[in-house]
Amino acid sequence: MAAGQHTRGRSDGGPVLLALALGCAGLLLLLLALAARTAPSSPLTEVPSFGYPSAPAAPPGEGYGAPRQEPSVLPEPAPPPAWAAPLAEALVLLVVVVAVLVAAAVVVLVVRGVRARQRPVGIEDDVATVVDVAEVREHLARSQTEIDVDGDVNRAVVRCWQGLERLAAAVGAPRAAHQTAREYTVAVLAAAALPEGPVHRLADVYEDALFSGTRLPESARRTALAALTTLREATEQQDAGPAPSAWTAPADLPAGGPGDRGAGR
Repeated sequence: MAAGQHTRGRSDGGPVLLALALGCAGLLLLLLALAARTAPSSPLTEVPSFGYPSAPAAPPGEGYGAPRQEPSVLPEPAPPPAWAAPLAEALVLLVVVVAVLVAAAVVVLVVRGVRARQRPVGIEDDVATVVDVAEVREHLARSQTEIDVDGDVNRAVVRCWQGLERLAAAVGAPRAAHQTAREYTVAVLAAAALPEGPVHRLADVYEDALFSGTRLPESARRTALAALTTLREATEQQDAGPAPSAWTAPADLPAGGPGDRGAGR
């Protein structure tokens, strides 16, 4: 059976969190650089200068002619070297450039993460999905025989529908989050040019067999057999015509038709 390759949704949580962390780190470095650039002078990095009060005048008659003591003056601190200011400006510029690059990387990763989350979990866009009508027909014929001869019609109908679900899932078409297993199976079979009416009638009988808790009446058996006969004839008509073309799943597969009673799993 020609089936598309399954792929799983991309997990983008790790790259996005890493990008956000890098962005925060870059922003922090930028703020630290700007703070160091614009901060007031720290008393720890400057040598304080202390003023000394002038010596009190000697009382009259005391210390006349004594030598006057001049207050000691600390030497002025050496000016910073000429290369210090350009180096500081270069460091600030480097931090700004790094912050811009980190911010750009964050934006790119976030955009990729959003796009990855918006992609439906399923096949790749460039992989076409093909419903193998011959295999579907074989399953319908086998199920028709089982439903016709099996004393437990509930069990035979459940096996029949679950087999159709497996065939639809093997195609590889993406399944929308809101779709039930019934809606998905109906959509895939309808895309293979099978009539939806018999598919819905068969699904109704399946749901009765699975959830009613009682044995199905003979009328339900006849309904299931008639639906299977119609579907088999549809597959045989396709063999008489051109070969089925590859079907690429749309972005949102249609939900169940009028016969869908809304039940799903």
